[in-house]
Amino acid sequence: MKHYLIGIDCGSTMVKAAIFDTLGKELAVASRKVEHIYLRPDWTENDMNALWRSVCEVLRDVIAKSEIDPKAIACVTCTGHGNGLYLVAKDDTPARNGILSSDNRARKYVEQWTAGDVLARILPKTMQNLWAAQPNALLRWLIDNEPETMRNVKWLFMVKDFVRYRLTGEAYMELSDMSGTSLIDVGRACYDDEVLETWGLSEWRDIMPPLKRSGVLCGTITRKAAELTGLSEGTPVAGGMFDIDACGLAVGMTDETRFCMVAGTWGNNQFIVPCAGGQNILLAYRISLNISLPDFVLLHIAGFHIKFHNAAQVFLITKPCRDNKHRIPDDPRNCKGRTHAAEFYCLISDFLKLLVIIGDMGQVFFFGGFDYPKRKT
Repeated sequence: MKHYLIGIDCGSTMVKAAIFDTLGKELAVASRKVEHIYLRPDWTENDMNALWRSVCEVLRDVIAKSEIDPKAIACVTCTGHGNGLYLVAKDDTPARNGILSSDNRARKYVEQWTAGDVLARILPKTMQNLWAAQPNALLRWLIDNEPETMRNVKWLFMVKDFVRYRLTGEAYMELSDMSGTSLIDVGRACYDDEVLETWGLSEWRDIMPPLKRSGVLCGTITRKAAELTGLSEGTPVAGGMFDIDACGLAVGMTDETRFCMVAGTWGNNQFIVPCAGGQNILLAYRISLNISLPDFVLLHIAGFHIKFHNAAQVFLITKPCRDNKHRIPDDPRNCKGRTHAAEFYCLISDFLKLLVIIGDMGQVFFFGGFDYPKRKT
C-alpha cells in the first residue's frame, strides 16, 4: 500500500490541511478562515471550540479531495503560530477563549520586567526578548485578572499542541514552540525553576505539559477524533514544529547557501550562520529533530508585528554556542565575510508548504520553496 502524510497548519488567520505522498507530491489542500474575537482594545482571541471544528472540517475535506483511503495515512503532524495561550480546563473543555500572538493586554508586565535587571539576568537561559503575547506575561495577567479561570486550568498549550491534544488525548508541549515562550531554559531544553520563579509562576509548573521533540511521536488518533476528522483510529501523530522554524526547513535551509523570507501575520527572514552568542541576541528558538541533522537555534535579531505596518523581521538559524566568543553582526547585511545569505536579502518566497516529520522513520520531508541564484565565485 502506498503511504501518505498529512500536515495541519493552525495559523493566526487560516487553518489548513494538506496531504502529500512520501516523495513530496501534494495531493490536496483544504482551508478555513480563523475568526478573531476583539472584546477590548489590544485583545485578540479566538473560540477554541470553533478552531477545533475548523481543523476537523479541513481534515475531512482534504481526505475527500484526495480520494485516498485514510488507512494509508502513515502520520499526521501540526504546525501553528507561536506564543499566545490556549488553556484547557480540568473537564477537558477550553478554560477560556484562546489568546493569539498579536494580543497586547499584558504589556504592563513586560514594562515592569524590562525596567529592572530581569531581562539581563534571565536572557542567557530564555534567549527571549520580552513581549506582551508571550505566555509568561499572559499567565501573569490572568492570575491577576481572571483568578477563577486559572484555578480551573489543567493544561497550558500553544495552538498546535492544543490541536494535537484533541487528536490524541495526550498532553505534550513541543520544544521549538515552547522555546519561544520565555518559560524554559532553551540551551538545556527543559523547564527551569529560576525562570518560572522570575515570572512568579513557580506554583503553575504542573499545568505545563512534558516537553517532546519535533519528530517524536506524541500519540495516535483516538476513536472520537477519528469520527470527527475522517482519519483512521490509531494513526500516529508526531510532535510538529513552530511555524516559523518549519518554514526555514521546509524550503531546504540546512546550510549557509539558502535564505528564506516569510510574509504572514508575522513576517520573518531566516538564514544560517555557523555560530552565535553575545548580548545582541533577542530571541532564540530551539529546533531539535529526531534525525541526523544537528540541533539548531533560531535567532531573531529585530522585528515588528505586521499590526504595526512593519513586517520586517530578521531571523538567523544557528548551531548553539557554548561560549560568547562569536557574535552576530549588528546588521545582517554586513555578514558577507562569513555568509552569502545577504546576497539573497531581497528575495521573497511566494510558495511555502508544510513540513512533515516522521519521527519513527527518522526522516524529514521538505516541501515547497523556490530556486535561489547561484553564488558568484
